[in-house]
Amino acid sequence: MSPHILYLEDDVALGTQVYEKMTGLSWSVLWLRKLSEAFESFKNNQFDLLVLDIGLSDGESYELLEKFKSDIASVPIIFTTARNTAQDRLLGYRYGAEQYIPKPFLFEELKLCVENVLKQKSIKESLVLEGLEIDFRTECLKWKDGRVEFLQNKDFKVLKCLIEASPVSLRRSDILERVWGGEIFPSERVIDNSIVRLRQALGAHGALIRSVRGVGYQWLITA
Repeated sequence: MSPHILYLEDDVALGTQVYEKMTGLSWSVLWLRKLSEAFESFKNNQFDLLVLDIGLSDGESYELLEKFKSDIASVPIIFTTARNTAQDRLLGYRYGAEQYIPKPFLFEELKLCVENVLKQKSIKESLVLEGLEIDFRTECLKWKDGRVEFLQNKDFKVLKCLIEASPVSLRRSDILERVWGGEIFPSERVIDNSIVRLRQALGAHGALIRSVRGVGYQWLITA
């Protein structure tokens, strides 16, 4: 069954291009241009994913998330927006964004993000590798031989961020925003130290965390 996606974008040229490409992939897409239309759509639709511009002609998509907070608690969100300061991205993640894509972007980038977010939605509870289960509910590593290893809280969150973003690589600054949130940002060096510990804890699977030169880190696709 194809995903049902709400696409909120008031730029007609961009919206037309993205809508045609999404529907060309056999995705079920409702493209709306106004916040008021989105309010109405939530009365009669259930969505698997929200792809939202932030600044619209009649308001901000944050208003939609506030109004229907309880209805969309489990619906993943991707922001596509021209707002791309560190504070903008931080606010987007605070509103529950799975991905934050600054404009301009390539459709292939959006496609990968949508596919990844929908895939992660179906494997939220755990990820099974050879001889190892990464349990997102209890935030631990469960080995085939019966060992259970609990990681440092921040280290596990870094690991989860990388897995959820895969195959997209994350900058160190992105990881800091997602894991440390509103806390005073430490040096980006803490990310490198966290990666070292994660690779050690994961053993042979540590090779799945790839260093991307000049960018940050990436979790290699395992399925």
